[in-house]
Amino acid sequence: MGSDSLQVVVIARGWRQWMLVLLLALPCPLAVASSPLADHPSPYIALHADDPVQWRTWHPDLLREAQRDGRLLFISSGYFACHWCHVMQRESFRNPDIAALLNRFTVPVKVDRELQPALDAQLIEFVRETRGHAGWPLNVFLTPEGFPLLGLVYAPPGDFLVLVQNLQRAWSAESAELSRLARAAAQELHGQDEGRKARPLRGTDLLAAFEAALWAKADDFEGGFGDQAKFPHVPQLQVLLDLEAAQPDARRAAFLRLTLGQMARLGLRDHLGGGFFRYTTDPGWREPHFEKMLYDNAQLLGLYARAAAVLGETEWLEVAEDTFDFLYSMMRADNGGYVSSLSALDDEAVEGGYYLWSNAELERLLDAEERRLAALWYGMQGNAPFAAGHLPLRLAQAAEVQAATGMSGEVLRAGVGRVEGKLLEARRARVLPRDDKQLASWNGLLLQSLVALARASGKASHQQAARELRDFLLRELVEDDVLYRVRREGSHALPGDLEDYAQVARGLLDWAQYAGSEEDRARVHALVRRAWQDFHGDGGWRLSAEELIALPVWRPAVEDGALPSPVASLVAVSRRLAAYGQDDRLSVRVREALSRAAPYVAGAPFDHASHVSLLGLPGLAEDRYPR
Repeated sequence: MGSDSLQVVVIARGWRQWMLVLLLALPCPLAVASSPLADHPSPYIALHADDPVQWRTWHPDLLREAQRDGRLLFISSGYFACHWCHVMQRESFRNPDIAALLNRFTVPVKVDRELQPALDAQLIEFVRETRGHAGWPLNVFLTPEGFPLLGLVYAPPGDFLVLVQNLQRAWSAESAELSRLARAAAQELHGQDEGRKARPLRGTDLLAAFEAALWAKADDFEGGFGDQAKFPHVPQLQVLLDLEAAQPDARRAAFLRLTLGQMARLGLRDHLGGGFFRYTTDPGWREPHFEKMLYDNAQLLGLYARAAAVLGETEWLEVAEDTFDFLYSMMRADNGGYVSSLSALDDEAVEGGYYLWSNAELERLLDAEERRLAALWYGMQGNAPFAAGHLPLRLAQAAEVQAATGMSGEVLRAGVGRVEGKLLEARRARVLPRDDKQLASWNGLLLQSLVALARASGKASHQQAARELRDFLLRELVEDDVLYRVRREGSHALPGDLEDYAQVARGLLDWAQYAGSEEDRARVHALVRRAWQDFHGDGGWRLSAEELIALPVWRPAVEDGALPSPVASLVAVSRRLAAYGQDDRLSVRVREALSRAAPYVAGAPFDHASHVSLLGLPGLAEDRYPR
């Protein structure tokens, strides 16, 4: 995520005037050495091995090092497929002046947010609260005690250099006061949840509050939510489908058809190779950010499979099957698991270069009739909207193209097939980097959707893919009821966080109920017991069993993000297990967790959509998973 200008945002009331000193400049060049990260299991971190910034990888012991030396920590979090992460690396982290300054007065830490989601979530929350928005690359300066001091996303190198210079000047002059203010601000932000909670609502009232919040954000013209960049918001759409399944409503159904139709036929989807991009930068779904994430495609596969049944749209089952075909061919590894992402940049660092077609390429690859079909069917004509060319979209219906060309349906399909065949053959010669980490939670999400697809399609290939993924998870990532987050090149790099336990348990329980496997159900029960033990306490939930930065945060509820809330997912699995096995202790835990979460869900129902479904539609989630 980029920013047009660098806005210095402060972390505590009464500090805004003081922070204006950061607008002053203080140069400080030094020579530095390279970071030894080339063999790291994260491709994103390995990319930074040759930066002049002396990057470290995250470990809580770094706080002791920072305290010993009196230096700030500088944590920069990003991921392999992120376009702006690569830009900031090229512009700032390979700039010798910036690197020298960071090396001198900070302990620089490079984080792959996909490996450290709990740490990243804490930093995202801080930056969102202090700046009003957050994204990646995410850059946060922390005091040696671990309290966030200043955070920002992408900034141009000149602006970033000025900020770092002036932060060094301020820290050298007033480190004790800055540490005090950072601690006070962290305590203030930590206590804001109490002010956000609302009076618990009855189920019907909570559903009404959710829909009111949803309609306030809904785009009735283009579909989706908001009027700027468009993200899929799958957890919210899933709850809307739950509501539609339970209580059919014309407005709700129309909005779902609009949104799902726009996402399927415009720029969020790759119409040649299948699969979905992460989001579009425009409100009309036409200009994607070109990274493809496993978690998006996993959730959208399940969303379209379910929507086909709830709304009676058979073409959406085809979208789900097409998404499966993409995942199986492009993101599945030989061991049966699926890799994390495909980069937004091609091997020549061109954003979207793998997916775009210049007019010259179309002229070279297609004959005149095929170019006419490409223009009518995919909208590839005139001036290209991207620097690297045209992106195929589905702007016209088949009947409209038939009317314009006089072709029969059969001739049109054959012509489009020739166009697609030639473009795909040419695309296979291109190179698209990928992040080959295999993350537990994202593979767990995919297993949930593969089971849903197998139920909807009845195809043996979908059932077999689900079985293979189940085997991968249990063989590679679960050992003695302990779950590991990541596998790459045979190594277990990190223990699982709450989201890993929640999504893997949910996927395995879906499979157990689909396959009738009591053995797998027992494995799920063991994982769920471990999750309650490691991540739940008197204060609610924590995202990681490891102590991260200062003021570890316990949460009564966790919002939905790009992934469904791990708390809601684990509670849903626990409730299903308790109902099946008549586990009274687990039932009590579920009731207490939902009771504690209810005021927070009522205060922000759109952001807690998965909790809304649990609290407002009890039993419906279980109805999705017949025994």
